[in-house]
Amino acid sequence: MANRKKLGYTIALVNFAHATAIAHSLPDQLLRINHFLRLPMPRFPLFSAALLLLASLASPVHATDRPFPESAKRGIMSPKNFPVVLINGKERLLSPAAQIRNTENMIEMPASLRGDNIIVNYTENQFGEIIRIWILTPEEIRQTPPGQGKPTPTPAGPMPPGH
Repeated sequence: MANRKKLGYTIALVNFAHATAIAHSLPDQLLRINHFLRLPMPRFPLFSAALLLLASLASPVHATDRPFPESAKRGIMSPKNFPVVLINGKERLLSPAAQIRNTENMIEMPASLRGDNIIVNYTENQFGEIIRIWILTPEEIRQTPPGQGKPTPTPAGPMPPGH
C-alpha cells in the first residue's frame, strides 16, 4: 500500500513538472512562431487579449437570422421520453439523425430539453419522423411560419423561462 502511495505521488510530481515545463516554454514558442511568420510581437499582450474578448462579445451568435426551409412547419412541442416528442398534441418520433437547435442555434440533446408548450419550427423526413427542430426566439415566433400563411399557434399556458 505504501509503495502504491509513493507511485501516485511520483506520477503526480512528474505530471506537474511536465505541465510547468510546457507553461514556461510557451512564450519561447510564440516568439519563434512570430519570428518565423515575421509577425510583430504585441507590445501590450494583456490589452490585446482584452480587446479581442470585447470584440467577441460584441457579436452574439443568436443575432443572425436563421433560414428555415420552406418545408418547415410550426408547432407546439413538449418533450417526452426519447425518441418521442409531443407536437401539436400528437406523439411523434424523432429520426435517428434528428437535430434540435435552441434559440441560440446550438444543438440541444433531446434528454436535456425542459418545459412544455415550446413553440418550434420542425421538418419531417420521408417516413414522417421529425428530422429537425428549431426552438424559436420571441422575434421568430412573431414572424409568419415558413411556407405557410397561417397564424402562429400560441401555447395554452405561460411560456417556460429561457424559451
